[in-house]
Amino acid sequence: MAHKHAISKTKALLTAIGFMIGSGIFFRADNIIGATGGNVVVSILAWIVTATTLVFAGISIAAIASQKNIEGGFVGYIGHYFSRWFGEKIGRTLEFIIGWYQIVVYSPIMVAIVGIVFGGYFCQLFGLEGTVVQVHGVAIILLVSMFLWNKASTKIAATISATATSIKVIPLIVIAIAGIFFGNPGELSNEVLPGLFDKEPSFMVLLFAPMLSMAFAFDGWISVGALSEDIEDPKKNLPTIFVWSVIITSVVYIAYFVGVNALMGPEEIIALGDSHVGVIANNLFGNMGEKLVLTGVLISVLGTTNALFMAGTRYVQKLACNDLLIGSDKLKQFSKTDTPSNASLFIVFGTLIYIGLYAMQANGAEFLQGIGIDDIPLALNAVFYLLVFYITFKLYTEKKVSTMQGVIAPIIAVAGQLFVIFAFFLTNDKAVLYMIISFVVIALGFVNKMKK
Repeated sequence: MAHKHAISKTKALLTAIGFMIGSGIFFRADNIIGATGGNVVVSILAWIVTATTLVFAGISIAAIASQKNIEGGFVGYIGHYFSRWFGEKIGRTLEFIIGWYQIVVYSPIMVAIVGIVFGGYFCQLFGLEGTVVQVHGVAIILLVSMFLWNKASTKIAATISATATSIKVIPLIVIAIAGIFFGNPGELSNEVLPGLFDKEPSFMVLLFAPMLSMAFAFDGWISVGALSEDIEDPKKNLPTIFVWSVIITSVVYIAYFVGVNALMGPEEIIALGDSHVGVIANNLFGNMGEKLVLTGVLISVLGTTNALFMAGTRYVQKLACNDLLIGSDKLKQFSKTDTPSNASLFIVFGTLIYIGLYAMQANGAEFLQGIGIDDIPLALNAVFYLLVFYITFKLYTEKKVSTMQGVIAPIIAVAGQLFVIFAFFLTNDKAVLYMIISFVVIALGFVNKMKK
């Protein structure tokens, strides 16, 4: 059965924004302000720098997307172009390494952590204690539900993500506007709170410190390319989607961050952690307002989880179509409803493993203490993105893209990813361990490939 393009340009744009706007901005806002020691002005500058580099990254990827329809998102781009320039063996090996990493590490970890965040806000909204069983149980129910509606129809799944995006920006915009009109935006802190650092950090250290959390908040910006097979006329529509999704997300994030800090001092945000959103909503609109804002947050997180789940499924299918996975024949099949349901099951099982690890960590498992499971893929993925920007530069040398697309944009985009890599090693005492874990997973991928 021929596969039908099920996602319109508008739905794809909303889904792309939904990849980014989700849980990250809500549960990393306190980490970001904490990383700069409560210095809101430096935090906003870091947001602007991070967002700018990602806008240029979007321009760079858009240049590749406009060349021809290539399935599998950035994994497919690397496989196609590196095979063309450096030989089939190098290109397909890189495609396998990066694709394998997406389906075994990145996608299931991201679906697991965002699902768990959904469980936490669900418990907060419905007045539950938020025990490990409750939070992780809700995450598993969400995962099973996502599998079922993705199996039923790609159009339904895309509509859920697009609708969630439309709703999710409401609490962000409400808090941004409330902060500007009812808060103290003119008195944003430009000082480091006392007692947070042993010695006064330099401006550059403060600027870099929150970038890892910001990278997490934007994470998923590149994943919409994985849905190219489902998007109407991807060669024409993907470039617009890549650039505008990052621009819109950046504006919403910075406005929200200013609003939150204008309404509540950085000290209070750091102390309250993830629950600062509910407290702000309660202060502004009372108990009913808090419920409404938390409902918006919940829908926001749902949309992101679903978008990440869809992208992970497409990466599995891309590798299966290239016959690179054990069980490729089954994994690449479409169901009677024209959906890649077997590939979805692969992501479901991987996600369940990570939800289990998070639950063990929450219960005090010794071997997982101090490990930020969701930090593991950040640095290596940033390295993979550098290969994508190299493609744009090479297309420029072939006179296929403009100087802006092929030189200026990739240089700024590369600088942004180098910031992330630098911040990863600067702020993370387990950075080397995370890289070792990543290389072990890739080595296991080659065992799978040899078995195949």
